[in-house]
Amino acid sequence: MSEYKHLKYIYEFGLGSDVHVSTPFVKDMSEIKTELIEQTPSKIVKHSKYPKGFEFLVEQFSDKVIYRTNLPLKEVRPNEYEIQFPS
Repeated sequence: MSEYKHLKYIYEFGLGSDVHVSTPFVKDMSEIKTELIEQTPSKIVKHSKYPKGFEFLVEQFSDKVIYRTNLPLKEVRPNEYEIQFPS
């Protein structure tokens, strides 16, 4: 997965965690381009490109979920995150 090295912000959550990343800039779900990279009995990997240049890679395992992003996320409430776009 060397093509995703630019996704340098890493967040790990226990499976079953109800985590939400706010994307108010998305007007329609068709704006998000998602690709299934890998699906095996032990792992699912998806890469998504959002408007405004945000990228999100999700690696789901039996016991945890790892988010890799190209922009930092800020926890604004427990399990609720906002994308920190550059100013």
